[in-house]
Amino acid sequence: MLFYFFSCAIDYADTRLEIYNNSTINIYVQEDRDTTQLLPHAKIGFVLPQYLIKSGAFIRMKKPGSKIAWESYINNTPDKKLHLYVFSEDTLIKYTTEQIIEGKRYLKRVDISLKELKANNWKVIYTNTVR
Repeated sequence: MLFYFFSCAIDYADTRLEIYNNSTINIYVQEDRDTTQLLPHAKIGFVLPQYLIKSGAFIRMKKPGSKIAWESYINNTPDKKLHLYVFSEDTLIKYTTEQIIEGKRYLKRVDISLKELKANNWKVIYTNTVR
């Protein structure tokens, strides 16, 4: 009997972070390391399907690397906080990436510490205010 062994890479990722959209509009959310220079994740801009949260829905934001990747990411930011930028879907369709960045055309920036995330069970809820 012949056995074939295949090696496969295990893709560990941290998916604890949940973002809830309790508003009446569709939003996009992007994380960033600091508050001084917002950069889109891709050259095409901020409109990536994995960052879309429809009204009344939620997503789990995935951080590859390990099962504690979000903690490592936050601990390596300049102020030890996660910065989430919330954009309306309409804004991302209407304006260029440059106009969005230069005009700070985001609905809200959420700055949250690891301690706060753990206390909230890794949930961030977007409404008119964030809790």
